Amino acid sequence: MSAASGNTGKIVQVIGAVLDVEFPEGKLPSILNALEIHNTNNDYAADLVVEVAQHLGDNVVRCIAMNLSFKADAEPERIEAARELVEQRYNLLQAGGKSLGKEKLLAFVALGLADDVIMSNQRLDALQSRVGRLLTKID
Repeated sequence: MSAASGNTGKIVQVIGAVLDVEFPEGKLPSILNALEIHNTNNDYAADLVVEVAQHLGDNVVRCIAMNLSFKADAEPERIEAARELVEQRYNLLQAGGKSLGKEKLLAFVALGLADDVIMSNQRLDALQSRVGRLLTKID
């Protein structure tokens, strides 16, 4: 992981789209600087760009991922559908005229998507239950 100045840091924690990165003494990147993460262990993994959001102390910065990453085998249609969904959620949040920071925006989008998954799982469970009842009536 490197900042534009050529500094190299070490990822010490990952929580969703949030990463904590440790740098050598005196080499801390400024807030709002972009960091590039190159996955040297996987030739098929895309590079990731994160933005420094906070200085945590002890030569550690908290960063927010600025793009989506998918498995290398994801179909282009799936990637495009996910990008459109995130963009749609972003536009809905901004439509209320509220100015949200990137961390809050990512949290709202993630919570909305998580809620969609929960609702889909509940509908799937209900459907599986109905199919099970129908199958027992058929027998």
